[in-house]
Amino acid sequence: IKKDTFIAHGGGLINNDVYTNSLEALDKNYKLGTKYFELDLKLTSDNIIVAVHDWPSWKKRTNYEGSLPPSHKKFMSYKIDNRYSPLSEFEVKKWFLKRVDANLITDKLDNFEIIYNAFFEFRKRLIVELFTNKSIEKALLIKDSKILISERILWQNRFSEKYLDILSQGKIRPYGFAVHNNKVYENPSFFQKAK
Repeated sequence: IKKDTFIAHGGGLINNDVYTNSLEALDKNYKLGTKYFELDLKLTSDNIIVAVHDWPSWKKRTNYEGSLPPSHKKFMSYKIDNRYSPLSEFEVKKWFLKRVDANLITDKLDNFEIIYNAFFEFRKRLIVELFTNKSIEKALLIKDSKILISERILWQNRFSEKYLDILSQGKIRPYGFAVHNNKVYENPSFFQKAK
């Protein structure tokens, strides 16, 4: 099995816990040989990127009682499931700069510019999933951008091959698409052309 076959979602499984988006999950799955790591990113109330699947589940997993989103300082002071270390953009950057063979795939945060600027030092190993036409258009203006177009956009375009034609006319093309595997089987000619 090729090393690039697997993407560790939410940092990867750790102790049968999913979507922890934690330092321990990154470390464990990297030691297992994973090279692609997906992190769910959101912004704190003071506009710092943090790794969290969604705020309601984070609140429950940390027993946080304040308003959402929390500040960066508050976010970092809570362990996930009372055992896992939280990640902000600073810890993520430090982790990926130490591991030059690891790639970051982002989810949830639909702002290429913010993500690109935060992780500029390892931009060639950064793949950003985007969810709106506006964010996709902006990202495709940047020379070394690698973006995944969300299934939502493909659905809005009815998996049209004309949409692929439009995408292929630009100087920079999307890196790929983030879709459920069923959509590939349901739209084989679209994905054959996309490939």
